Amino acid sequence: MPRELLKVFSEAGVDSRGIKTEGEASTTDLLIYDTSGNKRAHYLKRAPDILFDDIPEDYLGAKIIYVCPMDYEVPLETVRELSNLGKTLAVDLMGYGGATSSVHPDEKEQKNHRVLKDLVRHFHIVRASIEDCQYFFGAKKGMGEDVAHLFTEWGADIGIVTLGEKGAVITTKERNFRIPAFPARVEDCTGAGDAYSAGFLVEYLRTKDTYKSGLFAAATASLVIEGSGGVLL
Repeated sequence: MPRELLKVFSEAGVDSRGIKTEGEASTTDLLIYDTSGNKRAHYLKRAPDILFDDIPEDYLGAKIIYVCPMDYEVPLETVRELSNLGKTLAVDLMGYGGATSSVHPDEKEQKNHRVLKDLVRHFHIVRASIEDCQYFFGAKKGMGEDVAHLFTEWGADIGIVTLGEKGAVITTKERNFRIPAFPARVEDCTGAGDAYSAGFLVEYLRTKDTYKSGLFAAATASLVIEGSGGVLL
């Protein structure tokens, strides 16, 4: 990890003790967007996988643990060990076969979802973009609500599918919500999903209110896409 890339974290007061900088390479990719805003990642270099023993011990006391790989770098075994801690676990599925993954589910996996089910059952909060869902389930219209519901059927407490400019659908075991995107002067959509997840988790940690968390997430994402690069300082 080039140390100059860590500067923004220190300037923002982010605890970066858990970022490992040794090794031969940091994950380096080209994130390519088409004219419709769909993205794909081309990986030039890969860092080693993130294992349970890589996590600083005092981080394990966090109230929420968020897993957000780009390309499978948090293995299922690491997820299982985190699940055993009994903490609230959240995940962004893009790096488990979704839009930023180098390998996507084949036709068989799109039908039986064996791998995805085994992953989702370890998490309390599961988010995927509609673009991710097209890789997981094939291109189907109107699948957002169905997929969010599937996540809760597979064991999650909260299932979220973000729909870009159309907002998001959120499902719990008791209720369903559709939250529109906030109006924004869009400059760069990079980091919108990450910002959405961050906003949701912060408000959920504060209130445990799923609907309010969805609103806060939408507002957070709308602010980030008005700047460039997914960084708001």
